[in-house]
Amino acid sequence: MKIEKLEVENFRGWLGSHEIEFSTDPSKPVTLIIAENGTGKSNILEAIMWCLHGELPENTKERERIINAHELKKNKNAKTSVKLTLVDDRASVFTGDTNPRYYISKEMRNGQTPSTSIYELDEGRQRPREYKRKEQLIEKLLPQRLSKFFLFSGEGIEQLFSDIEETKLKQAIEDIQGLTFARKALLNIEQYEAFLSTEIAKTNRANEKTKKAAA
Repeated sequence: MKIEKLEVENFRGWLGSHEIEFSTDPSKPVTLIIAENGTGKSNILEAIMWCLHGELPENTKERERIINAHELKKNKNAKTSVKLTLVDDRASVFTGDTNPRYYISKEMRNGQTPSTSIYELDEGRQRPREYKRKEQLIEKLLPQRLSKFFLFSGEGIEQLFSDIEETKLKQAIEDIQGLTFARKALLNIEQYEAFLSTEIAKTNRANEKTKKAAA
């Protein structure tokens, strides 16, 4: 997954509408954002995580403050929005494009539940194609369990890679590779095999009794 563009409106420390474009050029794969402390650099990571998974990083201060405080003072019905345009490196199930582009938008009005919309940006269509299986797509792009290992601030890096977090990381990697489901499937097969063995043994004993009775 590569993020092309981030758009935020009245999100946490960001008052009004702002747009950041990221480089997706393989020859220039890094985008640097340089600013003084307290100017909202961490809000960028928070916005990406909130847009994808509806939550903020664990070490975030004032986690309940999603809508910009200044905007709320002016308008009690204020809303916030975060929009991501990104490119996936896995083929689309709809169009077959090898590098599909998606537009993910999350909006929330004060006192209401956030709403998420996802569209696949197909250049061959006049209108974007709405993606219905939102959670499945987001988990494919960046699984929730792995998000904290990609979207974190420097202050929380020590806690991030503690022994407990390493266990979570291992579990998340196994989830994304399908190993967790494979283990569960293997366990189910073993349990069913044991059940069949027991039933076969019962049937054999019953058959032996029948033969003896017939003799």
